[in-house]
Amino acid sequence: MSNIWYIAVQQFGPSSGKKWDEYLEWSKLSQLNELISLDIMLCPPIIERLSDEDWQHNVHADYLIDFFTDLEYLLERLASHIGHNVLAVIREPTPEQIQTFTDERFIFQGFDLIEQPGCGISAIVNCGGFNQSFKPTDVSAIGLFDNYEFARTVQQRLQEHYPNEIHAYCCLWAIWKMRE
Repeated sequence: MSNIWYIAVQQFGPSSGKKWDEYLEWSKLSQLNELISLDIMLCPPIIERLSDEDWQHNVHADYLIDFFTDLEYLLERLASHIGHNVLAVIREPTPEQIQTFTDERFIFQGFDLIEQPGCGISAIVNCGGFNQSFKPTDVSAIGLFDNYEFARTVQQRLQEHYPNEIHAYCCLWAIWKMRE
């Protein structure tokens, strides 16, 4: 079974002011009312510098050091931070793995496609669109895909239609947001 990891990312939405307005105009994703993403440019990790103790609780592989395996530790680490989303994630999940995550503190949000390796740019919301793979209207009001099969299909289409585009080689991520 895939591990559940946790990350705290900056919120990005209408409260971001001009930056949000400019993003909506550029992205052509006018249906967005907030962005929930692992995209490091749009929703960067809250913890910018890892402490020595962080290394006892984070992921040590594939450029994933911003993800934590211990939710309680991450929540303690965030005590002084505001304006963030705490996300639970599974990288390359199966449908069965998605169903097994039942922590009631979290609400399922959808699926993101993040360039490999590790965590980087979202092919869904930060590449200006991949019209041969999906339409802007396929993107939810929070910047994700709602359907697992559709997300997997887009993941394959990106590589088929854009073989020379680095952002087209993506990992599929299932994302849950912690309740406020």
